[in-house]
Amino acid sequence: MKDTRYLFGPSVLLLAFIGLLLMRYEGDFGFGSSAEGPIEKALILEVAGDVEHPGIYRFDGPVSIERIIIEAGARECGIEDKGKYPVPASGSRWVFQREPTGCLDIEIGRMSAAALISHRLPIDINKARAEAFELLPGIGPVLAGRIVARREESGGFEKEEELLQVRGIGPRTLERIRSRIAVAGPRLKE
Repeated sequence: MKDTRYLFGPSVLLLAFIGLLLMRYEGDFGFGSSAEGPIEKALILEVAGDVEHPGIYRFDGPVSIERIIIEAGARECGIEDKGKYPVPASGSRWVFQREPTGCLDIEIGRMSAAALISHRLPIDINKARAEAFELLPGIGPVLAGRIVARREESGGFEKEEELLQVRGIGPRTLERIRSRIAVAGPRLKE
């Protein structure tokens, strides 16, 4: 019979090493969180302006304007015409402003590119500035400038695959950034 005592120590070390690798590269194996991970499914929006609790809010499903008002602490007078505002969307920035009547008005825009990326929300390639593209993996200042130049020359992008027409972006780079980009806004020229 073979003596297996000496195999136990190396086996434990090998398993510990594999465990450390899995913890280090958790995003590459499809579980855990990672800057390259999937786009966030929850509704994430930023609230600013004349509210008691400005900040970035996460909701695990559809949310009403009333709930945003309550969470942000802006319910003193409320909103006069709630029907004029769109359904809250992930990545939006809601700035509440008091009108002279004391009621609130909301200016709705988009969160900054850094905030979008840090919360795993895509940036709109038809509206992003060069600095926003630089936040994407594998995109530096030169390539970001080329993306913006191509967008301006062509009047905008209709789909993400059009980035392949930018010198320096190949299929691998596009796949690496695909979950971080979207064509949400209209083309610049028609």
